[in-house]
Amino acid sequence: MASVKWKKVLAWAISRFPFLNALTLLMLLGEKAQFNNTPPLPPKLIYIHLAVFVLCACAMSWRMKHKEAALVHAGQLLYLAYVFFTADKLYYSEWLKIKISHRMVGVAGIFILFSHLLHKDQSKQLQRYAEIVIGVSLVCYSYLLLNSRDDKRAVKYHFPGGDNVVYAISGALGASACSFLAGRFTIDAARVSIFVISLLTIGVDIDLHYWTNTLRMDFWLQVAQKQTW
Repeated sequence: MASVKWKKVLAWAISRFPFLNALTLLMLLGEKAQFNNTPPLPPKLIYIHLAVFVLCACAMSWRMKHKEAALVHAGQLLYLAYVFFTADKLYYSEWLKIKISHRMVGVAGIFILFSHLLHKDQSKQLQRYAEIVIGVSLVCYSYLLLNSRDDKRAVKYHFPGGDNVVYAISGALGASACSFLAGRFTIDAARVSIFVISLLTIGVDIDLHYWTNTLRMDFWLQVAQKQTW
């Protein structure tokens, strides 16, 4: 009985997640506008994405073509990951672009999986796509922790153990990624990755003061990063 309630709560939260995406995108662009004379993304593109965010959230919340809406939102996130990675006017470092993009890819994988679960026929093809997309995101996350100076320093700052804890976390994420990509032991991989990512979110990403003051990251960008996981 309790598990059914948790599933309903999780489905409720996922269905309304695009509303949060719309809010954080607006606030991030508003924050960037204080320093840039021109918007980092074309205004028409911004309005289109905001409209799609709201439409997908409404469709999933009201269960009107909610399976299709979840797939549309997943595709939108994959496209935005590409846009943020290639947009020069954002003036982000390469590592920060990878960090933003891989998290969008990971959330896109979750929405593909959500659409799979909503389908009555439980399409195995959708499940496989979701596993591959999530696996790619975890590979990027593991690589980022090992090679990004800022992310490695943030983990060592918030957790004891120095480089050993960085290697342990990266190894756990890398092993989970391999399981997802291979389509083997995915339940165990999901449990490990959820635990590790939750640990990083609560222990590292939630420290907004550290990211915005020590590393000078945009406030609403870090809020969006924390929100995606």
